[in-house]
Amino acid sequence: MSDEGERAWAQAVAFTRDRSPASFDQWFSGVQYDGFTDGVLCLRARDEFVRQWVGDYFLPTIGERLRERSGLSIQVRWSIDGWKTSQNTNTLDTGLGIHAADLPTNKLAGGQEILFTFYWQQVQRWEGTNFSVLVEN
Repeated sequence: MSDEGERAWAQAVAFTRDRSPASFDQWFSGVQYDGFTDGVLCLRARDEFVRQWVGDYFLPTIGERLRERSGLSIQVRWSIDGWKTSQNTNTLDTGLGIHAADLPTNKLAGGQEILFTFYWQQVQRWEGTNFSVLVEN
């Protein structure tokens, strides 16, 4: 990751933490930061509950800060059958400076996996990395 990406991440986290330090520290202790490259923030949560909480209460603010710096919109390509088939979902502008895409993970059974990657529309290139979410019971 570039130094600019690292700075953007650090500033976004500091801004968000300052709004509610105790809550932020409690919930973010269950989150692993994996990087921020070309507008893609990669985080891992220890479980679905932490992922949901952080996604609902902290990521909108962090995403807004990061989005202001990158300005990229994306398309998500995803699959639930190991890339035998796939669908594209355009991200939607939330009005908060971030884009989001809803993928149908609620329809998956425990043990199923959804794979996805990103297409950067402004620069017309694929992310080059596959990401996955494993559904647990």
